[in-house]
Amino acid sequence: MTNRLHLARDGRSLGQREVPEILTALTFGELRPSDLSWREGETAWMPLGQRPEFAAATAIRPMPEPALERWREVGLLRATGLTLRETLLAPVSTFAALPARGGPGPAFLLHLAVACLANALGLAWAEWFIRPVWEGALGAFSNLLPWGQVLRFFGWLALVTPVLVSVGAWVGPTLLHGALRLLGGGKGGWGVTFRVTNYVGAATNLILAIPLLGILALPWGAFCLIAGLGAAHRDDAWRPMLAIALACMTACCLFVGAAVLALLPFFAQLG
Repeated sequence: MTNRLHLARDGRSLGQREVPEILTALTFGELRPSDLSWREGETAWMPLGQRPEFAAATAIRPMPEPALERWREVGLLRATGLTLRETLLAPVSTFAALPARGGPGPAFLLHLAVACLANALGLAWAEWFIRPVWEGALGAFSNLLPWGQVLRFFGWLALVTPVLVSVGAWVGPTLLHGALRLLGGGKGGWGVTFRVTNYVGAATNLILAIPLLGILALPWGAFCLIAGLGAAHRDDAWRPMLAIALACMTACCLFVGAAVLALLPFFAQLG
């Protein structure tokens, strides 16, 4: 009896795979127990979950995580809350169950929404709490800080946040995934890197939105990103750690290069 099965889902062919490949795909959610299978010599298609050789894999198959990956089953609001909690408190187990295939929409939209909310809350926090405390503590010396300019800066930042997040949400994962591939990791594909990065970006912005906890956003976000990428791609922790450093250096070089090019006409006039 052949060890290779023909696979199909919703009338669409999924190709052919060997039994060990199917076991791995079932375990990590790429294939479903309801997917149909057919082996040469059989008279009818059969769901994978009904084949004895896949009973163990379908029994222990983890629920796809983060919860936003299955928001239609859970409900959008509940899935959003669960996703932010799972990302911050259990990045390894959460992203180990990330389906290999999935659209970028939920992760990107969550990142964008939480970032905009965090900036709006930061503006309110600065005006309603930090400013009164500052003025009460320093009295007349509080005028040394130009609050009008500070609030205008935060206001403009809140307005341009959708643009900044939209650019960073696509450029950042692209640089990061390139670095991962350069280091021999990231075999789950760019889509996995994109979703992990944006889920972690949303969770990090949530920390920034909580008064007095913003100082924890960078270190905790870095930990979640390293742990999440390692779990999602099945990589050793050093690969995502080094990839983040390489991506940051690349981004800095690109920024400096763009700044120099933008200032060349100004320097030419001085010369």
